[in-house]
Amino acid sequence: MPKVVSSQELDQIVDLIAQYPDGIGTEGLARVLGADMPRRTLQRRLATLIEQQRIRAEGGARAIKYRLAPIIGTLATTQEENVLLATGEVYVPVSTEGQEIKVYVRQPRQLVSYKIGFLEQYHPNKTAYLPESLRAQLHTLGRSSASHAEAWRQVWKLGVRSCINT
Repeated sequence: MPKVVSSQELDQIVDLIAQYPDGIGTEGLARVLGADMPRRTLQRRLATLIEQQRIRAEGGARAIKYRLAPIIGTLATTQEENVLLATGEVYVPVSTEGQEIKVYVRQPRQLVSYKIGFLEQYHPNKTAYLPESLRAQLHTLGRSSASHAEAWRQVWKLGVRSCINT
């Protein structure tokens, strides 16, 4: 199983690359980072950042330079009565899954109205929206087991004893 890379470690590399608007090579990054990060590890982190579209690589082989990825967005302009209006949106680079979620969220929504009759049938403490069998099932799922309760009692007792003994 591959090691999970901390976002702080990746952010450190991105911040370092941001200090070099003309780009910085692997050698320069390794020199700045020093012995904190082996060269092969640095190369893997750079590949991850390229995959996440946070940085881009330009050039090839030994001449490769890393720069921040450009900010992608949209811009729309309209003109109304001698006034130019501009609206824009900046896109933060996201994963493939994130892109799918963004597309899903931006779909047009179907407006749904309340069913007043359904709402008016409810009388607090007299009727219920859900059938009894479903309410019982949800109640059971929401309860913690007796073993959890006993464990918490023991933790509480130990906590009280440690406070008294100090």
